[in-house]
Amino acid sequence: MIAVVVGLLLLSSRVLVRPASIRATTTEAELGVLEQEPERVEIESSPSKLLKSLPSDAKPGASTQLEQTEQMTSKSDAGDTKDAKTEATEIRVKHDGYEMQVLTGGTRSADKPVFVLIHGGHRQLQNAEFWRKHFGLLAELGQFFAVSCLGHGTSVPGPEDDKDTSLPQVEMLEKLVTEHIFKGEKEGKRKVVVIGRSWGGSLTMELVSKHPDWLDRLVLIAPAVQPNAVYRAPASVRQTPTLLCWAEQDPTVPFSRADALMDTRKGGFTKAQLVNFGAIKTHIPEFDKPDVFQAALKKFILGEGEKKPAKKD
Repeated sequence: MIAVVVGLLLLSSRVLVRPASIRATTTEAELGVLEQEPERVEIESSPSKLLKSLPSDAKPGASTQLEQTEQMTSKSDAGDTKDAKTEATEIRVKHDGYEMQVLTGGTRSADKPVFVLIHGGHRQLQNAEFWRKHFGLLAELGQFFAVSCLGHGTSVPGPEDDKDTSLPQVEMLEKLVTEHIFKGEKEGKRKVVVIGRSWGGSLTMELVSKHPDWLDRLVLIAPAVQPNAVYRAPASVRQTPTLLCWAEQDPTVPFSRADALMDTRKGGFTKAQLVNFGAIKTHIPEFDKPDVFQAALKKFILGEGEKKPAKKD
């Protein structure tokens, strides 16, 4: 009898924990736990067998030996690339007592796109520096602004602060666009490409849904975005050329989510392209396979492979 009760308790605990990774309101703390990427090995199992629930009490501020090792690896890898040498200037976006750190570089031109890069949720590992190995390509294509969201990098509040940072994130991104990207120009004149990964994908959708006229192209990397957030977005956002990047064995946001985001019958993206990074267990495919990501991004930005409208006689 005792064995039966214990078995039922174990089963119920599994049922209660599993939805934490798939419910509509996944938190920044929960997404942060797996962005440290403990394993990078090729897996042959099906994606559904590899989905892991995220602890509901996970604290992104808690630094483990594994996270410290990953952070050292990230810095080392970035230093070995030519992109790490690309010049980037730090600017500070200030509003209502908050400060957002932004790294910017490249060439400002009306003919070239401007990239806004929004990282994931892990407070110790995710910030503007995460994108450094891509700065070279972004500078070649146009101008870039890589943000450290509030609670990340050297933004104020920073990674160790307990102050709630959920509400002003989008407002700070709006200040960045209006004060530093448009700089008095008419909104929509510059070609803005927003790139959001994981938790940053949800911020991206909130930003572009509020300001669809700003958007030229959209890039989402394993975004922590529920399909309904896309289905409810303005039509112009859903019709924007969109690049989705995912690894089949993503342990944080399931690869199958891509199909739902591209389901046009329900209101998904109508001009989406999916880049499949293959059967690797990673939530940061753009970091683990930078060459694949950069080749796909360059092709996407330059419009290669897109159908051109037929010329009228």
